[in-house]
Amino acid sequence: SPTYFYDNKYEKFLTVEYLSRSFDFPTTAMINGQFELNNVAKEMIAADKGKSNNSYAIMKDRNSNTYYIYYFPFSTRSAVSSGRFFELSTNIGLNNLSAFAASNIWDYAYYATENSIYKIDCTNGDVSLFQDLGAGNRIADIKVLKHVDNSGLQLTVAINKGDNGEVHYIPLTQFGDKDSSQEIKIFKGFGEITNLSYRIINVR
Repeated sequence: SPTYFYDNKYEKFLTVEYLSRSFDFPTTAMINGQFELNNVAKEMIAADKGKSNNSYAIMKDRNSNTYYIYYFPFSTRSAVSSGRFFELSTNIGLNNLSAFAASNIWDYAYYATENSIYKIDCTNGDVSLFQDLGAGNRIADIKVLKHVDNSGLQLTVAINKGDNGEVHYIPLTQFGDKDSSQEIKIFKGFGEITNLSYRIINVR
């Protein structure tokens, strides 16, 4: 299957086939989709791989300043089916977006502003406050755990307090909310954090 790139200038996807060195327009068909891959007509703000190796993205209509959550079903090797999108119920904080992460097992995604995290229901575009960290905290990055036993059940948050960084492990419920029955683990002692990256332990 090809690798997909998004062109924000012309608001469309481009593809590069395996072993190719040139860009082309997508040749896979969009079946029962709400948009065409070579004419999405939105600016991509952020994207992440979601469940079943498909992708979610926050997209913006530059003309109306309206934001959407888009579903890109790229895991298929033939036709791309049922691409869809929903208008977000609010655009709060999106002008100061610092990070975006999608769940790998449910239809939820999260985005972070300077000191708040919001949850997106990707089945209808509803946005709700997940956590407000308060003044003095700057969110550098967020990631949904996508490996090992707690896959999909933990949101990892990198926070800077001045020049000092912290990493928080926030347990999640099956509804994508904080699991209040479990403790939030906090790791301190870092310098300023710029981003998170999971280390996948080799399977022997």
